[in-house]
Amino acid sequence: MRIGVVGGGVYGTAVAYFLTEFGATDVTLFEAERIASGSTGYSAGIVRHHYTNEVQIRMAKRGREILERLPDYVGHDGGFHRNGYLILPAPDELDEFRRTVERQRKLGVDVELVDPDELADHLPAISPADVEVGAFERTAGFADPYLVASGFAEAARENGADVHTGTPVTDLHAEDGTVTAVETPDGRHRV
Repeated sequence: MRIGVVGGGVYGTAVAYFLTEFGATDVTLFEAERIASGSTGYSAGIVRHHYTNEVQIRMAKRGREILERLPDYVGHDGGFHRNGYLILPAPDELDEFRRTVERQRKLGVDVELVDPDELADHLPAISPADVEVGAFERTAGFADPYLVASGFAEAARENGADVHTGTPVTDLHAEDGTVTAVETPDGRHRV
């Protein structure tokens, strides 16, 4: 089966890599410019779990676990550094904030509610005035988006994927609801 992946950011390169790891033998990644040149390149690389939706929390947790083990996957570090993540709710969002933290805990996220007098333990310059509660995620941090995306792209290439940079996809061709080819400035590629 031919598989085409459009976009060479963190998601596209990771998808191409994991497809090859799971046995796909005909994977082509198309990137309009260079690896990590789009939104991935502009990202601050924040790795956190503070989402209200269970699916997003699970995905963020799994993503962080992959980043922590990136050398096992691609052979080098992605610049992941744990430094924690402190978040403060708006006064009118306290109940939902507490429910979100509880949902995160149930899903295995290492997060705790923090009283105002403990905030300075996590962020010394903070003023606890008008703060009722915060939440601190111990396993959160940041990574280098370029290192992560380029690591996945190179590992996908080493696994046999074709990685085309400077190759924007200008059109998709479908038959019976299935994409069968992508059009690029240098021609049509079957996928």
